[in-house]
Amino acid sequence: MLLANQSAEQWVIRQTLNALEGERSQRPLNEVELTNLGIGYINLREFDKGYFYLVEAAQANPDNVVLSSHVNSLHIRIEEIKQKLGNDGAKVSGKTILVVDDSPTIRKLISGKLEKSGHEVFCASDGVEALEMLKALEPDLILLDITMPRMDGYQVCKTIKSAPETKDIPVVMISGKDGFFDKVRGRMAGTSGYITKPFGPETLMKVVEGYLAGEAQAAEMEEYAQ
Repeated sequence: MLLANQSAEQWVIRQTLNALEGERSQRPLNEVELTNLGIGYINLREFDKGYFYLVEAAQANPDNVVLSSHVNSLHIRIEEIKQKLGNDGAKVSGKTILVVDDSPTIRKLISGKLEKSGHEVFCASDGVEALEMLKALEPDLILLDITMPRMDGYQVCKTIKSAPETKDIPVVMISGKDGFFDKVRGRMAGTSGYITKPFGPETLMKVVEGYLAGEAQAAEMEEYAQ
């Protein structure tokens, strides 16, 4: 009976969403309608679609601080789910990855694991060196420490995302800071994901493979958001 009730509820939600989608094709939706679309898709476990409608709702009313906060929270949660799920166990190799960390030990550990998995790895000891390398390097992924001399990871990420040549490169931040606001700040800087220190090789590879294998999906999501 519970399953039947859940199916009926999902059917009602789907019908409501279809009606709103129909309205959207005829006229611009307001903040409340876009929010309802977003929440509806989230209830149907269509997280990406729900997220992008909530982004549209937040853009429709930039003064709604509460909604903007929920949008940031949702994005972080979606990325955490993707990291845990990985890419259904698919292995990716032959990609170019830039590792940016001021610790020689961390650089050696990360680069060694990535190279064993078939990736080409370049390392930078801080953000300034990384930005200089990006003038000639086109990596498929950047692993970026937050706490570094000269420029912290947030500043580096903002610079990467503001340049047309590098704005589409996924940036995953690596940090010992695991607070909610640290992740929100990273998201506002433009990061694609977050790995918390300390982490094991399996966690590292799940995240890396998830983002590398998900490039096509990420492009599709970005196109939908526009």
